[in-house]
Amino acid sequence: MTFKKILVGLDQSFKDSLVFGQALDQAKPHATSLMMVHTLHMESDVAADLATGVHESAHSGEALDMYAMLRRMQQRRLDQERAKADRWLQFYFQQAIAKGIPTQIDCRVSAPELWLCDLAQRWGADLIVIGHHENHGLKRAGRGSVSQYVLQHAPCSVLVVHGVLHADEFNRIDKVPDIKTVETPGHQRMMSQMYKI
Repeated sequence: MTFKKILVGLDQSFKDSLVFGQALDQAKPHATSLMMVHTLHMESDVAADLATGVHESAHSGEALDMYAMLRRMQQRRLDQERAKADRWLQFYFQQAIAKGIPTQIDCRVSAPELWLCDLAQRWGADLIVIGHHENHGLKRAGRGSVSQYVLQHAPCSVLVVHGVLHADEFNRIDKVPDIKTVETPGHQRMMSQMYKI
């Protein structure tokens, strides 16, 4: 099967080179387009929390100044993280382009699992390639893992790259990762069968 549009979710972890490699393995030069994406995670909006009750304070002017300062700091940090992520995505972008694969990149603040599924629908992806972090990394309290959500809600096929890649393994990727592919609700309502490649 030839995939025409492959959405690749990267998270600035050591596993990204494995995920990217699997996406390239599925792509055909000049026949497949890649879109590589990354979401920025921001801690809870401290400034918004501070704003609650500002108008009830006797020192509301000082509180508003503090709120504005915190918002500027948060925006500066977001701009720095976005610039770092864009440089990092460019590394993979250049590799895909060198192989003759039309490629786009995108980075934004969002819940990764929701954005991946929404973007796959809007862009018309026929495959999503993501990593799985064995219950750490992108897993968020009370919400489960990103890969589990995407498997259950994506409108297209999903390829999940399993296994943890540690720093000492990063420079010598000689093991074949455990890969599972499933057709998700958009193609097949059953997820009971997982295929190992």
